[in-house]
Amino acid sequence: MEKPFLSACLIVKNEEKVLRRCLESLQGAVDEIIVADTGSTDKTKEIASEFTPHIYDFVWIDDFSAARNFAAQHASGEWVLSVDADEYLDRDSLLKSLEVLRSPENELSMFTAEIISFTGEQGEGTATHRMGRVYRRNKVEYVGAIHEQLSGAGGMGSLPLTFYHYGYLQHVVKEKKKDERNLAILRAELRSGKATGFTYYNYGQELMQLERWEEALQAFMTAYERKPNMQAAWIPHTLLSIIKTLFQLKRYSQALTVAAEAEKAWPDSPDFLFWRGEVYRQQGRLADAKEVFHHLLARSYAHVIVLFDAKEYLPHERLAVIYEQEHRPQEAVKHYVAAMNVKGPIELLVWRLARILSKHHEAEEVVVFLEKHKMLPTKRSRLNLIRKLVHEGHIELSLRLAADEFEPPIQTAIMCKAAILSEPHLEPDMMELSEETVSTALQLGLMDLGDLCVLYYYRRDEALKSFFQGKGTRQLIPSLFQEGKAKKADQQQFLQVLEKALVAKRYAFIEYLLLYAEKYSHALDAKMADLFYWHGYSDIALNLYQSAPDSQLTKQGYENVVLWLREHGEEEEAVRIAKEAAAKFPADFRFYPYILESHALDKEQWLARALEQYPDSHYLRQKSTP
Repeated sequence: MEKPFLSACLIVKNEEKVLRRCLESLQGAVDEIIVADTGSTDKTKEIASEFTPHIYDFVWIDDFSAARNFAAQHASGEWVLSVDADEYLDRDSLLKSLEVLRSPENELSMFTAEIISFTGEQGEGTATHRMGRVYRRNKVEYVGAIHEQLSGAGGMGSLPLTFYHYGYLQHVVKEKKKDERNLAILRAELRSGKATGFTYYNYGQELMQLERWEEALQAFMTAYERKPNMQAAWIPHTLLSIIKTLFQLKRYSQALTVAAEAEKAWPDSPDFLFWRGEVYRQQGRLADAKEVFHHLLARSYAHVIVLFDAKEYLPHERLAVIYEQEHRPQEAVKHYVAAMNVKGPIELLVWRLARILSKHHEAEEVVVFLEKHKMLPTKRSRLNLIRKLVHEGHIELSLRLAADEFEPPIQTAIMCKAAILSEPHLEPDMMELSEETVSTALQLGLMDLGDLCVLYYYRRDEALKSFFQGKGTRQLIPSLFQEGKAKKADQQQFLQVLEKALVAKRYAFIEYLLLYAEKYSHALDAKMADLFYWHGYSDIALNLYQSAPDSQLTKQGYENVVLWLREHGEEEEAVRIAKEAAAKFPADFRFYPYILESHALDKEQWLARALEQYPDSHYLRQKSTP
């Protein structure tokens, strides 16, 4: 019998949801499969037995390397392929890799493989990295209790081998709850006195998953300080993590400094340039951000560190968002479509696209466009789109999307929401809303408690109160409608109800809520003004901005006032407010262009102030050129 050449080795625990897909990708592609189980209590071992007789129990000792080495000890192949249960193999890439391994010229003992990880809620994001996954069984072993690395005689090479990994999807991360376990292992390693820079990098990664940004930054900084050299594979990952944590901490100038230096060291990677554009966008430097994202699309990058999507998908998506902000719908649509040509019909992008199209086209035309481009592949995706659209008031489009696609209870629930949004000058009594219908609409996410408050204002139906049984909502109806001795409504809940009334265009109820808002003594005026402006009630918004205390005006509020004044031809006053905002928020870029594009006599002084804040701005440098 011929000796096995390649053995796939896995360590598993309670992987019944993902293991079958992994093993199916390996079956027939490798010579044997070895499974080390560290204490499964589900059907993991039963599933594994359908693919291999080589299943062994390993007592978990908080050491991933020990478990992987245990599995390899039971292998008989010349080479070991290390696999995780939440991955599946690209079989074509394995065939190419076997040619490299079998080559007489191959003197290496270890090889890396590409791991493409799907991220986000639905896998809409993609990250890539390389890890040591293939090695000679008797010459190499794993070291490190966690985030283990290959170590042994012989050099390290790179194989054209690809794994697809879905363990970073949001629902999987929440379900697995690995963060605290991993932190405990890493803290023990830090206390041992044997910690390396790579240990601190992994420690930072776990802290970042928990959104403990300041601690994560310190760990990454320590990792970088302890780097053995700049050639270590984890160094660019550490720098990207430093940039990400600085971004989350709003320390933008520091993030840009790190990104600029890293770009020099890795000029053939899109990752650092993308983050530069992302910081510009967050700062409101839209012209600078657009320049970066267009540059990313114009180039071909040979090496991706992590962000595979930074080559094409993310630049298109970010440009679409920026053009939508700038009220350039044609450009926004072009880039949303281009982004989905890369990644497929991502629900968030389909919603944004449908929202733009609905402003310029009839509902029937929008639905035909979405269906023609296969942007509604399942009933679930269609219903998710309807949920988003109905809450924004796109009722005609929502009804057209629902037509002939759903069972009667769902159709009725959508009509229930439509009853609130239809005919704004009339009371919403065009259909009988049974308790069952309302309950279905709530369960499907087509209605919420804010919608019920709108209904209650017009109907005063006591049955509606039965849906307000949560600890934080039980008093909402009595408070909002001044029944009995209830205290005034919670501020956040009041704002949520106000937004529902604005979307539904229920003018009588809006007037009632404006009067009710006097109970808050102008404390909510600025936030209310932001809502009114966003939903198209700009004149009312301006009155509220005027009555709001200056200390409560948001950055968006100031910009809304500037935009209103410009739309009404009051350019001089708009510039005055822009200067006031720029003085109050000197690190917010958005106000400088309003001043610099005007006829203000002191433009040069403001340009100098802006350049102090943003010396790397190409937009500002162009303004300073005679």
